[in-house]
Amino acid sequence: MTVYEMWHNEVCEGHRWGQEWSELFTLGLPRELEELETLWKAAEPLSEADTEILKQILSLEICNWRLTDSIIELTEAIGKHTPSTTPIGHRNSVTPDRWAVVLAHQLSLQQYLWGKQKDSAFTMLLDTVDPERKVYDKVTKFLGEPNETKELLVQRLLYVMDWETTHFPWDSIYQKAQNAGIEVIEQRLNELNVDQEILKNMQWQNVDGRLQPCGHKFIRRMDILISSIGAEKWRGQIRFRGTDGLELAATLAEYLAPLLAWIKNDGSSKQFQKELPGATILYNLGDYDPAKLFLARLLHSLLSAQQIEAGIKGQERSSDRPWIKNA
Repeated sequence: MTVYEMWHNEVCEGHRWGQEWSELFTLGLPRELEELETLWKAAEPLSEADTEILKQILSLEICNWRLTDSIIELTEAIGKHTPSTTPIGHRNSVTPDRWAVVLAHQLSLQQYLWGKQKDSAFTMLLDTVDPERKVYDKVTKFLGEPNETKELLVQRLLYVMDWETTHFPWDSIYQKAQNAGIEVIEQRLNELNVDQEILKNMQWQNVDGRLQPCGHKFIRRMDILISSIGAEKWRGQIRFRGTDGLELAATLAEYLAPLLAWIKNDGSSKQFQKELPGATILYNLGDYDPAKLFLARLLHSLLSAQQIEAGIKGQERSSDRPWIKNA
């Protein structure tokens, strides 16, 4: 795949500007491509370093755990024409503290299957990642007293967690063994007439992207799955907080507005020169050149599409619309 194809395809993806459920995207995609095409023609061919920065830009998404830190790091990379030394995007964005929370959920589920014995490795590992047992107590409260159905569903969820925390290749021996285990578990659960909505929401196509450790809603989605197992009934009707999308869109606006002001170079960047994070973004980007302009505009384009989506979803639960003015 050429460098052109890499960025062009990403802009058109269904989680970027390729969404078709709103005119904001169907009308916005041609505009974005036109502006980026113009800047690309002035910037190509990119240097090897700038190509690596482009790949890092493509990796960053609104759901990433270190979203705002990564934006700052990418503007510095663009300004210096030097790729960020900090990994960008998805699981690369997960900090040690975040991993501890993820592993605390996984180990709590394993300890639930093991029982109340204290001579397991899970107990010792929980002491490291969940010393106050806050996650463990929550998980066990949600699950309640064990029975065959709950234990089978917990093991099924653990297979999901194994995949999301390791991403073993599909053709690996490890994954083949898990697939065999999943088949046996789901066969028995069907015999027990388990709520199919619970199983449906553990299928890979319904989980991948939703239970990744880098996702801001990882804990919320785990809570829904675990409480559903405890109730032996799907509880997906539990609502997300109505302000989540609006808060995330508003946070992004604080970073995208100064970025766009720098790109426009029309004097509007002055309003951001004395406040963070705008001052940092402007300082990082520095003087203009064609490669910087293209990379900065690409970063803005990809994130603004997801900002709009987050704002619309938040708006569905709220009449406030602080996101739209910087979209």
